[in-house]
Amino acid sequence: HEQEALANQYGDPCDEEGNPAELITYGLGKLGGREPNYHSDLDAIFLYSSNGETKRRMGGRRATLTNQQFFNQLTQRVITRINQPGPDGRLYELDSRLRDTGEEGVWAMTLEDFGKRFRENTAPLWQRLALCKARSISGSRDLRAKADEMIAAIIRNTDWRPEMAVEIREMRERMQQTATQTNLKRGEGGTVDIEFVSQMLTLRHAHEAPQIIQTGTTKSLLALADAGYLSDQESMTLVNGYRTLRRIEANLRLMNTTARHELPDDTHLMKNLAFLMHETDPEMIVAQCIQTRNNNRMVFNQIFDRASN
Repeated sequence: HEQEALANQYGDPCDEEGNPAELITYGLGKLGGREPNYHSDLDAIFLYSSNGETKRRMGGRRATLTNQQFFNQLTQRVITRINQPGPDGRLYELDSRLRDTGEEGVWAMTLEDFGKRFRENTAPLWQRLALCKARSISGSRDLRAKADEMIAAIIRNTDWRPEMAVEIREMRERMQQTATQTNLKRGEGGTVDIEFVSQMLTLRHAHEAPQIIQTGTTKSLLALADAGYLSDQESMTLVNGYRTLRRIEANLRLMNTTARHELPDDTHLMKNLAFLMHETDPEMIVAQCIQTRNNNRMVFNQIFDRASN
């Protein structure tokens, strides 16, 4: 809808040979992994096929834009449209992760420029981690196939060094410091522990076993175990831990609690949570969380100790 409205004003984007230029959207995080929860934020990056200029439509305005201007405006419009609350509130919150690079005014870039930053190793390590859960969600079939292969090549061609595991672990520790001790996502042993394990091992081993590139966290862990990079016990501990904590989060969000990643202090709310989870005793949920997170962190430390040497 937004592209049609913009093209009516400025024409259709084309490459230098006059062929149509396209926008491609990549879902990251929970969206990329097909794992969104109720109230999940949506992380995405917006890329386009080629530079060029818009071609004026018959009877349209004479003003044209460069493809960069066109797709940057289009991306801004899409983000604004999705984030704008409707009569019943906002359905999702969409954020473009490309903005986190500090590039003022950049909402979208060409596939070539995006790939170049990884080939030249100018992209930060956290962006390589994020690409392990990247999934194309818009664009033509041919463009998506081309872009998917580019993303897979970036992951496979990562020049792995043991100090990268140290950097990822430090990244995880900084996230933990910004969370409460009981946070089921960013706290010690939370779901981010598990996601970092799957993404770190994917970056480390994808060049020798490309089949481990899986966008979903549980699929990634199982693929890593099949390829021999996780023991069966490590894999099942993390898979069960991930499913347990995400199930608790999902029920917390059904209750629309203020803290979406923490067990409530209120006894009545804990009883409601137990009811939703078919548990008779709320303390069983607390004990389950503690045990699960302890197991997650134990395996996390084992794996990162190995990868750092």
